[in-house]
Amino acid sequence: MSLNWLRWKRPSVTPTTQREKRIYIGAPECFRLEMALQLLNEAFDEPVSYVVGSCLKHADYHDVDVRMIMSNEKFAALFPMARFKWQHDPLWIILSVSISMWLKEMTGLPIDFQFQPQMRFRKDKPVYPLGLRRKTTASTQKKPEISNPQGKK
Repeated sequence: MSLNWLRWKRPSVTPTTQREKRIYIGAPECFRLEMALQLLNEAFDEPVSYVVGSCLKHADYHDVDVRMIMSNEKFAALFPMARFKWQHDPLWIILSVSISMWLKEMTGLPIDFQFQPQMRFRKDKPVYPLGLRRKTTASTQKKPEISNPQGKK
């Protein structure tokens, strides 16, 4: 009796059979980034931030690029010295670097955070939205009904 059926071989995985991922950062880091960006988006009254760049393409990314896209008017009001080269605006630099460092501390990831005006947002490149805000005001929260099993008031 032949035992060839016991000699199972693991199927080889080639680049053509590997599952393509939407984002290559680990799940725990992604969850921590999601929570931190929810808070950040709420602070700046923005609905969502986006992860862009190399971590969406391959696992050996250099850093995680996070962009908060603002309307052109809001961006100009917040960073009045920015004009066309916002990297020269002192407030933009301080906020971007500080938030990058905070996100790195919160997630353990090498974060490159930047504010960008809507006019510079490239919709033709892959993006991964994070930090979607959920409305939690008292008016939208449903209060649980408490039943009284004994029928007392």
